[in-house]
Amino acid sequence: MQSVVRALPKTGLAVPERVEQLCFEKCRWFQSIKDVESRRCYATHGVSDKSEESKTGMVKFYSSVGVREAPADDSSGSLSTAPCRGYEITLDRFTLKSPAKKPLVLPTKALAHGIAAEWDWQGSRIDPNTMPLMSLAATAIDEPQSPAVVAQNTVGFLSTDPVLCRVEESRDPELFKKQEDVMQPFLQLARERLGLVLETSSSIFGAPVSEEDLLKVQKYIIGLSPWERSAFEQLSSACKSVCMAIGGVEGSFSIQDLLKASRVEEDHQIEQWGLVEGGHDIDIAEVHLRVTDLSSHVDRLSQVAVSSSEEDTLSRIDDDTQRDIIVRSKIRLRIQEAIPRGKDCFGEVAGLMVVVVILQQPHDGEDSDEWIKIYMSPYDVSHAVRHGGTAYILGPPRKNPMMKDTTWVADRRYLEEMAPTDAIDVLLCTKEGNVLEGLITNLFIVVEKESGDMVVQTAPVEAGVLPGTMRARVIEACKHAGIPIEYSVCPNVSETHLWREAFLTNSLRKLQALGEIACLTNNVWGLVPWRHTFSVPGPVSRVISTSLDHVLNKCSK
Repeated sequence: MQSVVRALPKTGLAVPERVEQLCFEKCRWFQSIKDVESRRCYATHGVSDKSEESKTGMVKFYSSVGVREAPADDSSGSLSTAPCRGYEITLDRFTLKSPAKKPLVLPTKALAHGIAAEWDWQGSRIDPNTMPLMSLAATAIDEPQSPAVVAQNTVGFLSTDPVLCRVEESRDPELFKKQEDVMQPFLQLARERLGLVLETSSSIFGAPVSEEDLLKVQKYIIGLSPWERSAFEQLSSACKSVCMAIGGVEGSFSIQDLLKASRVEEDHQIEQWGLVEGGHDIDIAEVHLRVTDLSSHVDRLSQVAVSSSEEDTLSRIDDDTQRDIIVRSKIRLRIQEAIPRGKDCFGEVAGLMVVVVILQQPHDGEDSDEWIKIYMSPYDVSHAVRHGGTAYILGPPRKNPMMKDTTWVADRRYLEEMAPTDAIDVLLCTKEGNVLEGLITNLFIVVEKESGDMVVQTAPVEAGVLPGTMRARVIEACKHAGIPIEYSVCPNVSETHLWREAFLTNSLRKLQALGEIACLTNNVWGLVPWRHTFSVPGPVSRVISTSLDHVLNKCSK
């Protein structure tokens, strides 16, 4: 979201770009955490009252959601020639207003489409807990509490701020060092930006905070714009830290930095004593759902959905970045809703295979979520460590390498029927002998150059391969391990004498070393048949596999 937001044109209104970024990042964070207490206190100003109806959610009363410019009144009272003052949301023929019945005018189109997506993905009932952007915008616009009240309520927790409250070095030297490394930059920033004289403490009664420092923080909060103050309030509540909220609003730290800092002590305890089921796993495991790099999968799926929209509702949005925001949000939410249901259905299984199917997107008036289908089944994760086996070169490149569409399922069937029963996968190549990828995997070859150096090769996306999520992670793992990798040229069958190792990758297998690659007589190009064997797994593959584990662990934290 960060790069998307920065690329959007600004409207000229006094809303810092950083606040909008915080809103979108906070939305993504909030949707992932699924912490009941956090969700209850997330919005100072909710989108519904505490009535009986709010317990189950208001019945959805609209069928279509739109975004349009919100013109300002001119001196003549005419709206037709007035300049745009922002963007507003439409629900059918109605214009959405804030809970206080104020015009819900959003400063940027990106934020408007984000909130529109929240309203659009609602089911039969409206659930305010799934609408964090709406809550943040409503809080900023309505200001249900005065700036002074917000400031006073917030600074009351400064003495228990985790940035200030540290463990004694003699009690836990390792945790002390972690807190020092992570927390000190936040403390230094607060001191420099606000002129505070804050000191750390290991007392169970909290850190001493002078009245002068409290007044400075209050003055700082009151001086923020309503949008900045709304973001500040929610960040301080979620991180339980005023100092971290200062770092977030000032733009000195990313949301990922704040999340890491807010969990230093708990993560340390998990490392020491293990994860408590039903507690830590809700806070951590559900954040990333333990699906291999969910964000990357969602990014690629959203690209597929946007690129495949021709005469549908999304194609009418004039900005690709706006469509990307909507599609990305919908896909992510559907996956996050499906995972817990799959766990309930299949129980405690070693792995869960999740298949996301994007259908032809809906036209106006249709259920906007029906084009995303989620299928799940138990998966034996031991497949990921079964090295060896043979991949056979048989077929031509796929017609549409950017996505796994239904035509590809039919096109590849004859290749699957041609393959021997012991085939790990069928490899695709060009008539020039460029080996591209497998039917369901990406291919990597370890090549020994004339200099004796080992270089990893995989076909470039431009050659017609699927830009798989695991492919990107393996490239990152090679760079992390200092192993040269070429993804601008294709491995070619004319250089098999230089091939030393080979492995396949996808999100289920992770990295699977090949024992052999064979070109059969029934290949579609009439290439001369041959076989080439490899050590399983080779030394380079083992290093990459270890580095890949590091990269994946980093992505899931």
